[in-house]
Amino acid sequence: MSDKKIGVEKVINSLSDFESELEEIKSKSEIRKTELINMAETEVDKIQNDIIKKAIQTKDKNISENVKKNKVSADEIISKGKSNTEKLQKKIDSKFDSAVKDVIKKILGV
Repeated sequence: MSDKKIGVEKVINSLSDFESELEEIKSKSEIRKTELINMAETEVDKIQNDIIKKAIQTKDKNISENVKKNKVSADEIISKGKSNTEKLQKKIDSKFDSAVKDVIKKILGV
């Protein structure tokens, strides 16, 4: 009977040791799980920051390019406006003397 008792005690001790090892594994796995979650959150934050940074850079680049294009367009419009103004002024100048003569004739009744 004492051999059976010793055998049962060995089995109980072995099971107790096994249970302790399982608890330790469970504890370590919880720690690793927390570490993985933290690492994943950190990586997600890095990726989000990179995406935001790239989006801002792209936006700034697009704005800069659009400003350059718009400046070129504005310069062309200004140039055409000046050219048209000069043409109009030349027409006015060329017709002015004739218009003055016509007005004088009308006034004098000639």
